[in-house]
Amino acid sequence: MFFYDADCGFCVWSLGYLTRFTRDLPTSPGTGLYIQRNAYYIDPTERVYLGHRAIAQALQRHGRSPLVRIAGGVIDTPLFAAVYRIVAWNRHRLGRFVGAQVCRI
Repeated sequence: MFFYDADCGFCVWSLGYLTRFTRDLPTSPGTGLYIQRNAYYIDPTERVYLGHRAIAQALQRHGRSPLVRIAGGVIDTPLFAAVYRIVAWNRHRLGRFVGAQVCRI
């Protein structure tokens, strides 16, 4: 299950892209402290993945094609951890650039 911040326009916009590249990815608005800082993914064994690792797991496990699943492996690297962190810290500013509503944070 992939959890996202439904109060964040940029996050909802990003989820739209994630679901286009995946198949049968269960999603749900998240709650609590995690969702204020990270998207998260809970695998079938109930292991929790945060941030860039959540996106990587969603792509690796639910990717529509082998190329998308490989991209999930690439995203699960320190470089993308840094990129995710920068985007997460600025998500309230990014919504306007993608035509999404501004975050409520």
